Amino acid sequence: GIPVVSQGDTFSCVACSVTWIRQYEEKQTENTISLSREFLAEVSNTESDGATPSQVLNAAKKVGICESETWLKEQGKLSVELELNASAHKIAGYAYITRLTPPSIYLALIRNPIMVGVDSYQGSEPHMMAAYDVEIRDGVLGLKTKNWWKMDAQDEGWIPFSDVRFAASILSEKPKGKVRVPTFTVLKSKWSFLSY
Repeated sequence: GIPVVSQGDTFSCVACSVTWIRQYEEKQTENTISLSREFLAEVSNTESDGATPSQVLNAAKKVGICESETWLKEQGKLSVELELNASAHKIAGYAYITRLTPPSIYLALIRNPIMVGVDSYQGSEPHMMAAYDVEIRDGVLGLKTKNWWKMDAQDEGWIPFSDVRFAASILSEKPKGKVRVPTFTVLKSKWSFLSY
């Protein structure tokens, strides 16, 4: 039920990842809303060779992501409507996952899908995707991902944990007080995964 995000022929995989995760978060509390990765790529100054994660994440935090319908109607204009619409879909913040071990990544993944970057994906250059689950394939532990290479349906992918070179969690609302992960409960229920 989450609108398809596709990068088309652009190098906007970072903007696609942030946009899809934000749509996922909004789907949990509201109706499905299609957000514009094109708008986010533009306001984050995504170039022909892509953008850094911080460029896109900072734009999503400060400006937001406008709805696709508003983007189609207002693109190319200096529009207050674009700015106001985008501000309704800001992210509250983000956190880099510095220990790129399976348990650390999985603990971040429990709350929401996360951004994951690899040096190469299916023979391409560096790429960013949204990881949403774990899966073992041919005895290798990895992440199920949403990818951005199809236009008619949401592209699916898989990457081994060993390929992950970047990971970040996106915050949909400001945390209240101390953020605590129910570590004992998680470890108890996922012990076989964590000891894999």
